Amino acid sequence: MQLNFLSASNGLPLTKTFSATGSTPYPLVTHVDSHTFSVDTISDFHDTLRQQSQLGHCLLKGDLKQPLVNESRKGKSTPICLSSTSTACAYPIQSSQLAH
Repeated sequence: MQLNFLSASNGLPLTKTFSATGSTPYPLVTHVDSHTFSVDTISDFHDTLRQQSQLGHCLLKGDLKQPLVNESRKGKSTPICLSSTSTACAYPIQSSQLAH
């Protein structure tokens, strides 16, 4: 499976913060860079997700039509479907991939 992460070209972390008193929304950024990783196991997925989140990158729910470098993602991504029951999804998940 291919994972796409985005980082703000201006260096802001793409994170939403929750606290006991409320939340801080994601920052409004218009230009991003993409980072693509290939993972084969749920453990690889976990490790990559942790590594990228520590860098302030966010996981894109979908595929990119092209790599992004300091540009808007508008019109350059496609939605993704993760399902263990649908064969129409781009990435159907086998139950054996979930057990670990």
